[in-house]
Amino acid sequence: MGNIKRNSTVAIGLLMSISLLSQAFTLTGSTYYDRCESFVKAMNSVNPMGANSDPKYTGPYFFSRLYQNFDIDNTNKELEVMYDKYLNNPSLYYNSTGSGKEFYPHATMHGYLLTKDKMTNALKAKIKSFLQLCDFNSRGGTLNLDMMINTSGFLAAEEWSDFKDKNGKTPEQIKAYSRPKILARLQEFINKNCEELDAYTYFPTNIMYVRMLAEFAKDPEVKQKAYWAYQQMVSGIVVSWNKGLYVNNPPRSKGWANLFTGAYASDNASTALGWLYFGNKEGFFKMIPCMTVSNNIASSVFWMTYKRAVEPIPELIEAEKLKTFPCVYRSVIEQGDNFKSRYSYQSENYGLCTQHEELKDSKNWNKSYTWKETKRIVLSWRSTVPECVFSVCQDNPDRPAEKIKVNALGYGENPFHRVLQQNKAAIGIYNVPTEYNSNGDKLYRVYVPFSKKGIQKQIEKNGWVICHTGSIMFAFKSTEPYKWAKNQYQIKNHDVLVLEDDSCRKGSWVLETTEISSEFKGKNQEEELNNFAKKLDKQTKLSTLDYKSENPRIQYKSLNGDLLDITYFPPTVANTDQYKVNGEVLPFNKKYLYESDVINQEINTGILTVKGVKGLKTINLNQISKD
Repeated sequence: MGNIKRNSTVAIGLLMSISLLSQAFTLTGSTYYDRCESFVKAMNSVNPMGANSDPKYTGPYFFSRLYQNFDIDNTNKELEVMYDKYLNNPSLYYNSTGSGKEFYPHATMHGYLLTKDKMTNALKAKIKSFLQLCDFNSRGGTLNLDMMINTSGFLAAEEWSDFKDKNGKTPEQIKAYSRPKILARLQEFINKNCEELDAYTYFPTNIMYVRMLAEFAKDPEVKQKAYWAYQQMVSGIVVSWNKGLYVNNPPRSKGWANLFTGAYASDNASTALGWLYFGNKEGFFKMIPCMTVSNNIASSVFWMTYKRAVEPIPELIEAEKLKTFPCVYRSVIEQGDNFKSRYSYQSENYGLCTQHEELKDSKNWNKSYTWKETKRIVLSWRSTVPECVFSVCQDNPDRPAEKIKVNALGYGENPFHRVLQQNKAAIGIYNVPTEYNSNGDKLYRVYVPFSKKGIQKQIEKNGWVICHTGSIMFAFKSTEPYKWAKNQYQIKNHDVLVLEDDSCRKGSWVLETTEISSEFKGKNQEEELNNFAKKLDKQTKLSTLDYKSENPRIQYKSLNGDLLDITYFPPTVANTDQYKVNGEVLPFNKKYLYESDVINQEINTGILTVKGVKGLKTINLNQISKD
């Protein structure tokens, strides 16, 4: 059964002192619900009481206590105090930070529907009154915020026949506004993928309101669509989950540390979800920093830990167990005016993935937010520290269309960077025009963080930076002269490689990755790195072509013997024959939402094919749910 190990003598279930906040939790469990139980018990050992309680961060801890029948009387009182704060001063809600206007209604409605049988009548009345402060016939600023408002309002309208929101909208009016939007978005998830698939913060936010609908909606069609949209979303985690590593390109990344996705990288909600659903190779999930009421991971993931009707179908659990390595996985996300075609190579101890974006209308390239937060290349490996990721980054604007300021470190790249991958190797090329963001922000600079903790040994030979992580090795080469940044980029626990020429806008790079196979084995890490270096010198070849033109080209013969060939082209030009592998033009995947050895789904079909021990099984995601 699930359990929790803690470096403390205080038993699970007791209110903890503030000293607990400095301690870590190691969560375990052999099945999905064992792991869920371990997670919830850890939440119940953290004291959520305090004047700064709010529905988004603190609410899930209170609802977890009610769900587990723990400290019910006191928890009811504390929730009443929390909602009284907003009822007595509604401006605290309307002026809330951290997207509170959307998150607060979701957590309140979700928690209410889950635990209302444990609530006092007084608390139920206050929750209803709080929800009536909300404007449910409105839009949020992003996909997840918009849907949190729509779904919470819809379920409130189903729950109370006399309900009226902030603007006096009746249940009938709220449902007339939200129902078609909800159904259209759920069908889009089923047919085209959630556009925030694998976004390590936003994707779990999307799953939590989809599950809420699947569990609690009374409308049969909404409930059915939500149930199958939930399964389709879990399918995306199956193909990205490498027995504990979450391997894929986040379409929305929230900074460098958001890319940490290993067993020790607990500051990531998607990693926590993958562990809950499928477990990992390590057999545990370590909460570092520890679980606290200010940690968004627990308050987000809780909505997937309670036991009711909706859970991953057995076929998905079985398919994940049947994954073999190495393997290649392709996917596509259709997001409004663009496609994101993604390629992922997964081996036993790591995963390498790249992404190609293609605009449907290249004339509107600067209005697209494709590059605002996306990561075009991500390498993750097994490690006993969180910092086990590598990526090539470029400075880019925080708001591409508005050109306000430089984005935060690690968020994304500007649109003038192209990448190509074949199995274990990847190449990239960039050519940022001089007129792009010429306001002094230098939104063209390349910077490459190297983990001081995740990399155990590192050497530099013949232009390569060659790294040993203890579990794998990788080598990076820039065609442009580089140096190590002194004070330019401050990324904790990382050395950052930058170009010598601070004004350089044109260049390219190569990345090779490998397991530490027998051909590289040595008596120590330095010898293994040197063996790797010899292979690179002997078997690889890098050629730059047409470098003085506006469309520079790079060719690279990889350790595998593949010839990767990419010609740069700007976002105003359509993709034609610029990507080639072994002389053949590479057609980017626009057909399959998922194309892997265990799960396949064509775009706009709603038909999921899943591998099982008895063969392939076809699942119609538009069918009537089991309920």
